This record gives sequence, structure tokens and C-alpha cells, in this order.
Amino acid sequence: MFVVATGRSGSTTVLEMLNALPMVYLAGENGGILTAIRKLYNNQIQALISKKTTAGGAWSHAKINNQRVLCAIQKMTKSIMGEFTTKRSPRMIGFKEIRYDYSEDLAFLQRVFPCARFVVNTRRNLKEQAGSAFYETFKNAQSKAKEKTGVLKAWRSKFNPKRTFLLELEDFTTDKFNEMLKWLKVTGCKYTSVAHANNGGYGVDQKGVKMRGYCQFHGYNK
Repeated sequence: MFVVATGRSGSTTVLEMLNALPMVYLAGENGGILTAIRKLYNNQIQALISKKTTAGGAWSHAKINNQRVLCAIQKMTKSIMGEFTTKRSPRMIGFKEIRYDYSEDLAFLQRVFPCARFVVNTRRNLKEQAGSAFYETFKNAQSKAKEKTGVLKAWRSKFNPKRTFLLELEDFTTDKFNEMLKWLKVTGCKYTSVAHANNGGYGVDQKGVKMRGYCQFHGYNK
């Protein structure tokens, strides 16, 4: 499971809310590392796979299995999430990231993780978003916020709606997060409060996540 967000849209709060579930482990941001991996895969690796070689030549190599390469990317991604298996054995793993400037990045994520689900986290008030934290460093901050939001929503509209859940900052209520639990097939528990992270900056300022009940995960089909 992945939280794909636009930044200053409440993504750290979403991360805290999801990690409060006993069957979930989501890591934080990683600097958009899968974008670099996508470029490596699309350029060097694909070129190597398609390259015709002759035995003994400078570029000679045995047949490269594309599926095995994608599986290796899965394993590497899991490794950069940290050694979470020593503390818990979650049923859902992933990370949250805000560095999605191109639809190709999301399509690559979808290809490498064909069974994944995605929480799409955006913000309707682009003016306030543009005046928050790092957006202030952009020359045309509001246009940048609009562009990043457009990339996520355009990708979501073409994707399987059952595999995505739209969560906008302005809708952060216990009812909305409990609706997310139903989408995740988690029953037996409910949120009774919404966490508050990164209030006015990047430091943690959490009111805490409160829940009631015993959470059970029932799994889901593709």
C-alpha cells in the first residue's frame, strides 16, 4: 500500500493514521527514489534487455528475465523501508511519498507493485497549500501545487477505482478515515480522533491517534 500525495496535504497525518493499525507498516518518504529507479529501468536496463548480442562479444550476456528484474525492484524497495520485520509482521507494507511530478512515476509504481492499493492524498485549497512550507520556494507555487494535484488525479481517473482511495485534507474527519478502513477491509475497530502532524512546519505536533475496538484485516482481491 502506498500513500501518494502532493505535499503539505496532510500526508504525514495519513501516515500516522494508517500506522496506528496493527496490520500496517508504512515507511515515510525516501526522496523519490523510485523515480531514479524508473529512469534506470526504462533506459539502461530495457536497453540491455533488448540489445542483440553475440557470444563472446563485448556486450554478451545470457537472456535477462524482465519479470525477475521487476521482482528484484520489489525486494529492494522492501529493504529500504527498514528492518520492520524485527518488530512486527504486518499484512500491508509500503511508504508515503510526495515526489510525483510525472504520471510515468505512478505508472511505474503500479507496474512494479501490481497488487498494491493507493491512498491518493491531495488538497483542494491550492492557495493555502502554495503558501505552506517548501511551496513558498517555488516561483509559481500555486501553479506548481495545481500541476502536482492534476498529475495524481489524472492518473487515478485512469486507474482501477477499487484500488485507490481519494483523501483530501479538507475531508480529514473520523468518518472519512473510518470509510478508508472499510475500503481496506479492516473491521472491528474505528477511529475516534484524527492525528495532527507537521502543524505549521515539519516537526511532529501530534494530538495522537485514538481508536476503539479490535482491528481485523480480511484481505482483498485485486
